[in-house]
Amino acid sequence: MTDKKYIITNYQGRIISCLMSHNRLLSVNAQTAYGGDIGNIYIAKAKNVVKNLNAAFVEIADGELCYLSLEECQNPYLTNRDYDGRILQQDEIVVQLSKEPVKTKEAVVTTNLSFSGKYAVVTVGDSRIGYSNKLTKRVKEEVKTYLSKHLPDFPYGVVIRTNVSELTDYDILIQEILTLKQRCDRIFTIAKTRTCFSVLEQVLPNYLLQMRDMYVDMYDQIVTDDKEIYDQAKNYLLQYQPEDIGKLVFYEDTILPLTKLYALESKLNEALSKHVWLKSGGYLVIEPTEALTVIDVNSGKCTMKKNKEDTFFLLNKEAADEIALQLKLRNISGIVIIDFINMKEEEHKRQIVSYLTSVLKKDSIRTSVVGMTPLGLVEVTRKKVNKTLAEQLQAEPVNRQSV
Repeated sequence: MTDKKYIITNYQGRIISCLMSHNRLLSVNAQTAYGGDIGNIYIAKAKNVVKNLNAAFVEIADGELCYLSLEECQNPYLTNRDYDGRILQQDEIVVQLSKEPVKTKEAVVTTNLSFSGKYAVVTVGDSRIGYSNKLTKRVKEEVKTYLSKHLPDFPYGVVIRTNVSELTDYDILIQEILTLKQRCDRIFTIAKTRTCFSVLEQVLPNYLLQMRDMYVDMYDQIVTDDKEIYDQAKNYLLQYQPEDIGKLVFYEDTILPLTKLYALESKLNEALSKHVWLKSGGYLVIEPTEALTVIDVNSGKCTMKKNKEDTFFLLNKEAADEIALQLKLRNISGIVIIDFINMKEEEHKRQIVSYLTSVLKKDSIRTSVVGMTPLGLVEVTRKKVNKTLAEQLQAEPVNRQSV
């Protein structure tokens, strides 16, 4: 029986998709009514152009304002006139939603459209080729040679994703890039005939996007007990990831629901808990605040060895592994301050910062260790991509008609 599962199910009106390994929850996404809009492409209307901000506020729906940075606009596509280097009030512009609204800040859109696949991203506005930093030099050189041979005059930009390292046949990469180009070309073709506020492309549900973005060895099975989700996943895999179709499983036990089988309710409660216990007996205290998240490492019930310094060092190292997991699991972003147990030896402090840096490099979301302050606090930043797990579970349940 496999120990690495990607589970998709309905829970309290939400679609929960989670990655589990050896019965441990590694990541969770709770799809809400607003979730799944990031990446949607619209014909927006410029409501107000603010020159001193070098930005425009545009509507993607009547009364739904978004922020558009004009500094980042590279050859935007206008449907009401030819682009002459200016964005004017009432212009109708093809934009893509890139960030959700946060408190008093509007959502953010961009004219630099991007189309993501499992192995590559095709981008509009920049014709360069970029590579994931996690790819080896050998793979980068191989892909570069292959692309120059098979796509010598490609009109759009391409970003090669980490997943390409799984491939033994780069023809699969070429085919995906051409498919993404077709999606892009289609957008500009249909935009000519559509009215303002039209949705030109709607992104896939979050649980399919996660399936696409996860590394090949992260799950051995995809399990769902929802027939509609099963059919959607099957169609998606057959079209885009046929190599994974054998992993899809439909769970049909009506006596023991999937949520009970994997104790999802208790695991979700643990993922929101303030306290996280470590195997050694120590524990973390995770405190989100308005401006940042504070994580405190405590010795708790940890049994001390003869050398207290060595005990604290090993406990801090264990805490670093758990902190890396908790940041992903709870989708914590922004500034994170970690108060490790105080160590006297400077070499131990240096090693803890180095070790934390190495484990955070495995995070698919950009995470950086800024360093340790004179007070012994470690500063970390993590890019905001989506709402925290707590915010997702507190939001209004998903409307299945919109999925």
